[in-house]
Amino acid sequence: MLRSSSVSFLNSLFARFEHSQKNTVNTMVSAPVDGDAFALSAVADTAFSSGMLGTGIAFTPESCDTVEVVSPVAGRITALFPHAFALLTSQGAEVLVHVGIDTVELHGKYFEQLAEKDSVVQVNEPIIRYNPTAVAAAGFENTVILTVLNPGEFSCATLIEELKSIETGATFPVTKGASVMCIKGGCGARQN
Repeated sequence: MLRSSSVSFLNSLFARFEHSQKNTVNTMVSAPVDGDAFALSAVADTAFSSGMLGTGIAFTPESCDTVEVVSPVAGRITALFPHAFALLTSQGAEVLVHVGIDTVELHGKYFEQLAEKDSVVQVNEPIIRYNPTAVAAAGFENTVILTVLNPGEFSCATLIEELKSIETGATFPVTKGASVMCIKGGCGARQN
């Protein structure tokens, strides 16, 4: 029969093992919109272009009156605003999708939320619908930004090989749902 201190120790050990295994799985991150991908460093908002809000990629969505922004990963919606949302994957990656530059100033105008905070969503599930034509006419940039907010907890969060050319200023056409980044778990994972 195990003593309670032994059971406690084993539970602690298994919890650490589970957490360390969490970050060993690779997570593919998909494009949330159709459009042209470009380097995060070229985004007109220094909070994103400086990398202060994580590692990522940006998109110029296709020109049309309605765009559905989809979840780039499977996970739980931890924050939801008319112009942005954050997800937490089962591996612990925190992923942010932000629609437009300074679009918080629109107070939800031209945006529609298609999901609820704390919902568990799958890859390519619609989260936000918006009108890029109206957003641009109101004087705001339509850039859609995708970042991994906690890249330091993983061995790396990088663009897939086919998109490496955008780091030199090129753009690359992508379709919604296509893989654009890989979050690799393992050696860089933080242990609690």
